[in-house]
Amino acid sequence: MGGIGVELFRDVAIGLPPLNQTLARRIMEETKVYQLLKGYRNVPPANIRLLEEIMVRFSQMLVDFPQLKEVQVEKEEEKKPEVIEE
Repeated sequence: MGGIGVELFRDVAIGLPPLNQTLARRIMEETKVYQLLKGYRNVPPANIRLLEEIMVRFSQMLVDFPQLKEVQVEKEEEKKPEVIEE
């Protein structure tokens, strides 16, 4: 969840870099949206291991580049491949 969802639900968890996979998981577990990430009703579970890895790598990038003052992450919508017929 991001953007307006974070502001509306105040669903925030904080961890100091660098993270390892255990810390990344614990940070996610502190959020309300974690229940949804695990799968809920008709919502399939997210790839939690992949999310952990992304958090670990992102936190390492912040350690490696301390001159970064702000980073904005945008959600990329999954697009279905287009079929072009001639």
